[in-house]
Amino acid sequence: MSATETDFEFELRALPGVLSVGIERDPAGEVDSVTLLVNANGEQAVQGAALTITSLYYPDASVTVVGTNRAQRRPADTGRPGRVAMIGASSGDDGAITVNLRLRGEGSSGTSMNGPLIGGAEATLEALRGLACHIPFYLKSVSKIASAIDAPVVVVLRSVVDTTERLGVAQSDDDLTAAVRATLNALNRHIERVSPTE
Repeated sequence: MSATETDFEFELRALPGVLSVGIERDPAGEVDSVTLLVNANGEQAVQGAALTITSLYYPDASVTVVGTNRAQRRPADTGRPGRVAMIGASSGDDGAITVNLRLRGEGSSGTSMNGPLIGGAEATLEALRGLACHIPFYLKSVSKIASAIDAPVVVVLRSVVDTTERLGVAQSDDDLTAAVRATLNALNRHIERVSPTE
């Protein structure tokens, strides 16, 4: 990450209520879009400042501001063509996390021993690779916004070839389901753009 990009991200993170910043780049490596996760109902307060800061650094980049009250809260997706659906996620008596996914009629499962948050994300990535999805990202971090049981979970993935990051946010009644959905939230748009066998 260049000094300019570091300064840009620092300014965004310094805005009141900003919890996380996700940056995506176009094929040429230029910043293409920015997503900010902010405290509940803080979108309007941050939107103007984020647009101003972004226009100074990257005039062509789009800006999306999402409040934690708009984080995903929905039952398991039954699946649409080209999108990965979560079929189920569970934790065994030995602590093993298992995630089951489906894409275009094919199913796959992934496992991890690293607890519901990190393990949920890791098992999701393993299951995606089992579906022959090309996932050029690795897990950078998984975190909860607050200590409440149903607080949103944020998953950050980083490209294996550059500093591009993808941010996924989801909310559920349990940490494991939220971690799986947040991982899919970060990747589903990418998965839709590539062949599942690429």
